[in-house]
Amino acid sequence: MKVNLQETPLENKRPFENYVVERNENDWVHCRLKDGYFEAFGRPKNLNEMLEYFKQWAES
Repeated sequence: MKVNLQETPLENKRPFENYVVERNENDWVHCRLKDGYFEAFGRPKNLNEMLEYFKQWAES
């Protein structure tokens, strides 16, 4: 998942902590900010977790 934050109120929002969860080789999530984008990687079943982390950060 990749969300463009450029020219939005979230572009310079801080703090942000990378989110890394590795439960096992089939259940993992990584979220980060990079070059003006929120990026999240994981299995399709973890999409809700990625979206929830983005939402919590954006609303904090």
